[in-house]
Amino acid sequence: MPGAVTTSSAPTFDERAPRDRRRRVRLAVAADHPLLRIGIRSALADDGGFEIVAEARNGREVLPVLERAQADALLLDLALPGIGCFECVDRVRRRFGRRVRVVVLASESDPALIESVFRRGAAGYILKTIDVGDLGPAIREALDGTAFHAFGFPALAAGAEHATGLTRREVEVLRAVGRGLSNKAAARELFVTEQTIKYHLTNVYRKLGVANRLEAARWAIAHGLELG
Repeated sequence: MPGAVTTSSAPTFDERAPRDRRRRVRLAVAADHPLLRIGIRSALADDGGFEIVAEARNGREVLPVLERAQADALLLDLALPGIGCFECVDRVRRRFGRRVRVVVLASESDPALIESVFRRGAAGYILKTIDVGDLGPAIREALDGTAFHAFGFPALAAGAEHATGLTRREVEVLRAVGRGLSNKAAARELFVTEQTIKYHLTNVYRKLGVANRLEAARWAIAHGLELG
């Protein structure tokens, strides 16, 4: 599945554990449209790993709702009225630190928006076009992750990576960059040295015509490169 900022105080939600042994995530949902809130409840009902403990209909309700519900995580609609999504993420981080983690749900796939969400400390970004059955696993993976995760983007079209001249390993490194991994984390994940990661990134930048890792990450998102 396409691909969060973890801390020692954040709970671990292990997707690999049997469903009846997983700790249920106490999730708050912030969305103004009743149909969207109902749809989220329905999508998560069969998952068994979530308890929706509160709902907010606008940005002003988010902090009071989180205080009362003692939620682990917030699923936040990018289009939430009142206090905007970005300000909500900022306020949640200031009030709760990393104790409450935020996953943004959105219709927009604009890389600049995703970058803004990432820089504010959200754990993930999920497109509303994601398959219903993938919503629960996507939220859980974002909460479990060690890097910012984006979900619901189409996979890179067959053969498109070859059109760019990227090798398979360079694509893997680009995916790691798109997920926000550092060189050290990418090296661990791919079982190579940091120097090897730097070497591949130099080739990626040259072949894509970009100047740095941020531009490379934007390219990956804009071109539908799978972020997993």
